[in-house]
Amino acid sequence: MAHIAALLLRLFVTTIVGIVLAGAALTFAAERVSVPRPVLVPAVPQPKPLVVPDVQGQAYVFAKGILQDDGFAWHVSGLVQGFASNTVVSQDPAPGTVLVDTGAPAITLTLERNPSYQERGTPDNDSPYSGTVVKIAQGGQAPAGPQPRIEPVPLPVPSQPVQTTPTVQLPPPTTTTPKNPPAKPKAPSVKPVPVTPAPVATTPSTPAKPVVPSTPSPPSGSPRPPDFTVPGAPKEPAQLQPLPDRALTLSAWLDSHRQPTAANLNHWLYEHSFIVAGAKFGWWHGAAALQILIGVDQRAEKLWGVGKQAESTARAALAEVQARVK
Repeated sequence: MAHIAALLLRLFVTTIVGIVLAGAALTFAAERVSVPRPVLVPAVPQPKPLVVPDVQGQAYVFAKGILQDDGFAWHVSGLVQGFASNTVVSQDPAPGTVLVDTGAPAITLTLERNPSYQERGTPDNDSPYSGTVVKIAQGGQAPAGPQPRIEPVPLPVPSQPVQTTPTVQLPPPTTTTPKNPPAKPKAPSVKPVPVTPAPVATTPSTPAKPVVPSTPSPPSGSPRPPDFTVPGAPKEPAQLQPLPDRALTLSAWLDSHRQPTAANLNHWLYEHSFIVAGAKFGWWHGAAALQILIGVDQRAEKLWGVGKQAESTARAALAEVQARVK
């Protein structure tokens, strides 16, 4: 009996040990099983859609400003060229079209000539920065008719003419000695008087401040009297900055934008053309604004290496405006 009891006890212990080892093996195997984890992909932010503004019926000089403020480029197509007083009669894409923000979608404008205003100078048919492809957003309002391919407009960079100083040949000086030179008179004796030299100023010269009109700016929103009347020219909007203030703002902007990036050149060229066009329209204190603008162009030439052509344009406009004011 004792032998049988020992055998049963051994069998019981062996069974318990087997069960424990089997459970440990299952636990170890369960720990080694890799559970796939979800891969998190960061969401790519979608560009904000752009809504094409309605510039139909606007003077071209104002339509350009509206398009630039809303992030668009533009191109004038058709027989009528991009002079500031001409009127926008149609645009493509149509107003209200929702576009994908590709950078600066180019809007094609068709203009109507203003018969009351004499077109002078060179037309401005393109935005000063490159236009990008027009891509209608999903669910956007597509304009009627086939969509022409809009090519990017190259950025115009003013060329800087090389100034040369002509060399002038002067004849050699001729000296003639008289036969009987007169006797030199004796100098009277003069007691020397000590002279205290004037102190030399050591303060560095400061650049000249921009010319500011003597007449203070009218209150914001009030109409400003024109310097002269140009038939067919658009009236100066009272809600916009006066031209001298706009030129001073551009001068202050140049202090913090000292690199000739494409965005800086675009802003400077647009503001320059706006001030020149407004002064030619006879807007309030256009001559003072052009004098400030010439200083801005000179500083841009020193900082960026461009600006000579723009300065020449501003000087020609200043001469025209001053001749009309007199």
